[in-house]
Amino acid sequence: MANKTVLKIMREMGIRCGIRRETDYHRYNSYRGVVGETFEDLLGRDFSADGPWQKLGTDVTEFKQRWGKAYLAPAYDFGSKEIVAWSISEHPSLMQQEEMLAMLLPKVPEGAHPIMQSDMGWQYQRKTYCDALRGAGIIQSMSRKGNCIDNGATEQVFGHIKDEFFRNQEFPDFETFKAELEKYIVHWNTRRRQVKLKGLTPEEFGISPNMQLSCFLFALSKNCKVPRFLNGKEVNQAARLSLYSTGLLPSRRLLMRTLLYQSMYFSKSLSYLRNWAANTKGKGII
Repeated sequence: MANKTVLKIMREMGIRCGIRRETDYHRYNSYRGVVGETFEDLLGRDFSADGPWQKLGTDVTEFKQRWGKAYLAPAYDFGSKEIVAWSISEHPSLMQQEEMLAMLLPKVPEGAHPIMQSDMGWQYQRKTYCDALRGAGIIQSMSRKGNCIDNGATEQVFGHIKDEFFRNQEFPDFETFKAELEKYIVHWNTRRRQVKLKGLTPEEFGISPNMQLSCFLFALSKNCKVPRFLNGKEVNQAARLSLYSTGLLPSRRLLMRTLLYQSMYFSKSLSYLRNWAANTKGKGII
C-alpha cells in the first residue's frame, strides 16, 4: 500500500501521528574547543553509499529520566542503515567511546577503509580514539563547528530512536533502560524494515543478492579476490559461481545486461563492470 494511501485513510479515520515533535530541552553538546587532533569534513553532507563499510557515522545523544541521564554512542553504517556498534552509559566519557570501538573494530572487513563522520566533540579529538581508528584503517571526518547537519544521517537515527523507543516512556532505573534500548537496537537491525532499503531490514540488505553482487564487482574492479564471507556470513555459492563463469561468456552485451538486471539499485557498479570488462577483454579472468 502506498504511503499517500495510508495517510489518506488516517485522515479519514481522524488518526494523527504524535511523533517527530520538537523537544523542549537542549540536546547534549560535546564540543569543548580544540583539545586534540581535528579533521576536515570529507563527506560534505554526501551520506550516500553504494554498500556497507564505506561511510560510517557516530555521535552521542542524551536521554533524560527521573533517576538521571543516559547516553548512547553508536556507530551507524550509512550504506546498510545498520547500527553496527554501540555503547550505553550514564556518562559521556572516553571509556564509553572505547567500549563502542571494542565492538566496532573487530567487525570491520579486511581491506575496508570506511570514513567515520563525527562532530568536533572532545572525545573524537583524543589521541587514543584517533589512533584506534587510524590503526583499523578508518578515516576520520569531522563536521564543522555548529553545523549538526554535516552529521545529519546519524542525527536522523537519534530522532527515530527517541520517537519510536523513548518518547513518553518511563524507566525505573538505568539498567532497565539499557536493556530495553539494546533490544530496540536489535529490532532496528533485524526487524525494522526501511523504505530506503527497498523494504528490507539492515541485516537482510547486508546479505541480499544485489548487495553481494555490488561488493563482488567492486572487488573485481580493484583486482581483488571475490570474498568468501560478507559481514561474517558465508556468501551464496551460486552467486560466486555466476561471477566466475560470467567472464567466460563471449558476449560482453550479456555481461552488461546481467549487471543491469541484478544491481539496479547500485548505479556505480555499472561503471565498475565496464572498466573491468574492458581491462579483461582477451586476457582471461580471475
